Amino acid sequence: MAKNTFINFISEKMIHINTSSTGKEFANISFPCPDSKNGYASFSVSMGQVLNATKKDGSIVNGFKSILLGKADGTRKVSIATNKKGSNYKNIELTNAAIADMFNTA
Repeated sequence: MAKNTFINFISEKMIHINTSSTGKEFANISFPCPDSKNGYASFSVSMGQVLNATKKDGSIVNGFKSILLGKADGTRKVSIATNKKGSNYKNIELTNAAIADMFNTA
């Protein structure tokens, strides 16, 4: 059974809450990405995938969240900047493991 992949202790400043055209909330997550011209990429997750970051004793770490990405080999569309100003974007596909690695390396 494949293990789920998480991004742990991501600053709430990198999480942007939006509302879809149907009125449902979702989170847009920004993370460091060397493939992006401005150094950052983003992807969306449902609000159920945004979890409180906790210490080993279970206490909540204020200002930080953990993001459930899913199976390591699962893929998702990620938006990256194609210019330094960040005014043009394209979508690429990355595995959840690659996204977590980029975040952890930064």
